[in-house]
Amino acid sequence: MIIRGEHGQKIYLEIEGDKRNDDNWLIVKVNVQLKAVEWKASDRCLRLSEFKELIEWFETIERNEEMESDYLEFLEPEISFKFCSKPNEQLKTIQLFLSYNLLPNNLKKEQSIEFLVSKKELKRIIKDLKNEVGSK
Repeated sequence: MIIRGEHGQKIYLEIEGDKRNDDNWLIVKVNVQLKAVEWKASDRCLRLSEFKELIEWFETIERNEEMESDYLEFLEPEISFKFCSKPNEQLKTIQLFLSYNLLPNNLKKEQSIEFLVSKKELKRIIKDLKNEVGSK
């Protein structure tokens, strides 16, 4: 999955590992490209059920449905998301938070990256995520 920001920032997010059952930790790989810094990192920090929850979270945003929570956090705190827009806004603001093992060695503090995404971009993100897990 690629998330592109309006200021040139890009996040490449890839999920690897056994996606057949929830007993295995999936490897989250990130390639972060910001104006001032760029890094790659990976960690086993997501369960299959959490990955499916991520897909559902993006689908809820895309459908303009009311969300249980604007935050999406997982058992391991390396990656989380926040929805920052009001319903029915054309461009949706989403924050991605990276910490611990998904940061480069020289950064110790959680990094927050904000993105504005269109409905078309949300559909592409959802499709990419579903392709990662092998679902339709």
